[in-house]
Amino acid sequence: MGQPATDRTGAADGGTSPQAAQFGAPEADELGTIYRRFTWPSADGLTLAGRDYGAGGSDGSARPPLLCLPGLTRTCRDFAPLAARLTAAGHRLIVANLRGRGESERAPEPSHYNLGSETDDVLRLVDGLGFKAIDAIGTSRGGLILMILAMRRPGLTARVVLNDIGPRIGLGGLLRIARTIGIQLGELDWPAAIASLAMSQADMFPDLDERGWERYARRLWRDVGGRPAQDFDPAIGHELATLTQETRLPELWEAFAVLAERPVLLVRGVLSEVLTETTAAEMLRRHATVELAEVPGEGHAPLLEDEATLQRIAQFLDRA
Repeated sequence: MGQPATDRTGAADGGTSPQAAQFGAPEADELGTIYRRFTWPSADGLTLAGRDYGAGGSDGSARPPLLCLPGLTRTCRDFAPLAARLTAAGHRLIVANLRGRGESERAPEPSHYNLGSETDDVLRLVDGLGFKAIDAIGTSRGGLILMILAMRRPGLTARVVLNDIGPRIGLGGLLRIARTIGIQLGELDWPAAIASLAMSQADMFPDLDERGWERYARRLWRDVGGRPAQDFDPAIGHELATLTQETRLPELWEAFAVLAERPVLLVRGVLSEVLTETTAAEMLRRHATVELAEVPGEGHAPLLEDEATLQRIAQFLDRA
């Protein structure tokens, strides 16, 4: 997710210039859903990558495409269950790997990982695809990007789903994330890595069974020669390196106010330390456009795979 940046949000449109994304042949994801891999260029010369699911509008609707942005160290794989559900109903999903994650190239300097640059990257993708309006879902860091995007391009988003993130971040949750970024898998095989994950996050996902922990692990890590490997540049964590219990985090209420001019569905894990119950209540109090969907038995960030949450998101996006 990362600490909200206050110095790199950029001027209006950030100098983005549309360049068409390059698309590959259709292939199947981890759950068998068909997508096309695509790439697009960043302003500083990186080749970024993502997945395009579904043709969109196949049921005759005029739905905007759904832009999906993962969390701090996460990738397109997190949205596979949502893609399976929504493409079957005629939605088009554009799922982006942020710079340094998944198949997107790594930045040459740690300072190039910041919310301003990553928002620029997303705007270049949207412009390159020619989208004038989008729906969007952002998990954690992805949701922070959507708030900044609303400031940079008001009116772009029609509906937004925020997955366990708000304009005020719980410091305890952020410190937990900071502690896990530098952990190396070493020579662990998949069973050992899955067991380690289950032990370290049992308090955040107490209801996951053995198969659930394996699903979680397979989205978290990529397979390299039959072993799990981190799927992000460790330099991404540079923003969190100086966090302490005394750190005062910036808040994004002004940006959230712009985002909340349109309907917002706030998904919150009831065990989350990142999006606290108090902050969620304040978001609902300030803006009548915001509705809340809580996920029992999950912390940060909800896995977006249970039937109730998938159904709630689908209903929210299909609402006229």
